[in-house]
Amino acid sequence: MEKARSREKALEYVAANKLLTLATVEDQTPWAVTAFYACNKDFHLFFFSNPETKHCQDILKNPNVAVTINQEQEKGEVRGVQLVGVAKEVEEANYETAYQLYHARYPWADNYPDHTLYEITPTALYYLDSELLGNHFKIQII
Repeated sequence: MEKARSREKALEYVAANKLLTLATVEDQTPWAVTAFYACNKDFHLFFFSNPETKHCQDILKNPNVAVTINQEQEKGEVRGVQLVGVAKEVEEANYETAYQLYHARYPWADNYPDHTLYEITPTALYYLDSELLGNHFKIQII
């Protein structure tokens, strides 16, 4: 499957799901958390969290993160997204646009005034799909 088609399928997959697993590191100790997300067409992921949580504090110290997005598949199938990237709080100049994207998926976000948006910019992204890609079921998109 060509890269452009895989990119399109990866975007569809990401749009169809709502939860990601975010991995952070502090002092060489990994941490993982599940979070709701929104995504733009460039695969930038946005999650909403309280800045006092461990993963947000980890990001302040080390913005390098890893993310997986996957859901249960039929027996023997593999489908998902794996990425590494850089996470940061969404800048004030971009906050309204990013919040609108997130809020469109999760209107309940208004109920959490102690939370803020974080953006993950991927530096490498892989799409996994055993049905479409066969035995070599992973292709690098970014």
